[in-house]
Amino acid sequence: MYRFKILSVILGLSVIGVILLIGMDSASDKNVINPDTYNESGERELKSIVAKQIQKNAANDSQPKNSDQSSSLFVNPENQDGRVEDEWCFAVTELADDQIVRYLELKSEWDVQRGDISMTNPFVDAVNSGTSSIPAIAFLTSNGNNEHLLAPYREMSLRELRASANSNDRYALLAIVDNPSINPTEKVEAARKLLHFGDTASSLRTLTTMELLYASFDYEEKGAMTMDIQEKILNALTYIHYGLSRKDTSALLAYLQLVRDNPIFNKELAPNVVLSENALSKIDQNVKQLVAAIDESNIRNNMMPISDIEIPKVAQHSFEASIVVLFNEYADVFEKNQVAGIWMSSYINENSCIERQYFEYASN
Repeated sequence: MYRFKILSVILGLSVIGVILLIGMDSASDKNVINPDTYNESGERELKSIVAKQIQKNAANDSQPKNSDQSSSLFVNPENQDGRVEDEWCFAVTELADDQIVRYLELKSEWDVQRGDISMTNPFVDAVNSGTSSIPAIAFLTSNGNNEHLLAPYREMSLRELRASANSNDRYALLAIVDNPSINPTEKVEAARKLLHFGDTASSLRTLTTMELLYASFDYEEKGAMTMDIQEKILNALTYIHYGLSRKDTSALLAYLQLVRDNPIFNKELAPNVVLSENALSKIDQNVKQLVAAIDESNIRNNMMPISDIEIPKVAQHSFEASIVVLFNEYADVFEKNQVAGIWMSSYINENSCIERQYFEYASN
């Protein structure tokens, strides 16, 4: 029962607090895959979100304000004419309306680039219904409508899908990682291949989760700590830190979910219990070694080195909003888990925008 419960995490879809990733149906229309095409229904949904938010801003502006209260994310400042290319912290209160839409379009492209393919923006219904009290930065962390990129692969037979993946078709590899009927070992192999394309979302989420699951299985069966278990925990932390270095919180989210759902990761398998301070201090070096290994392989196979893949500016804004949501929605985990708590403190103390968003989010 314990093993089945944990395996359900990797075979299911992720949930991030209020961010619900809904189950996906196969599309019947086999469209030509074009990663540069922005889905029209997704654009309509994004514009709908913005329109609803603007209406809420206007309503809030008309209400008397208590001077002792901190400014809300839902209230526009006097000058909201910033552009995506500018330096900004709060999209909803600092960017012009059309620039919010542009930001979400750019973020959708970034989601595709890092392999985070989602069916829809999960905040659309809540915002459009007028019942949402979700802080504005929360819906800005959700994915754009880019599920159409994987739709043709969901219609393939497993034989066809595997053949495409074996020819290094990136979307086929993503579909394998996402397919619940494919065994975990095959998912891990596909996830490792995706690292060479610069993917940091589905790939790292899968690799992190499987390292942790196998560590827990080994500990349950052997009833004692082993070097192999320590290595698995260290590998998971390395994947998390690699994702964060590429402005992606997917692996961190996978870890937070497992820790919350399975107390063993906060006790016997907590990083500060399993690993020495010396081992924990080498995680950054492990990340560098991982990148070097990927780069060496990519150069040998005429692929672009990971270190040469530029992280767009939109990634930083998306990362800041995303990690703020995690800090707040998983506050209980960060409080109990010593290593996770250190991560949280370092990001809040070293990034003024994350610090501002963190306290603003918590107050809404």
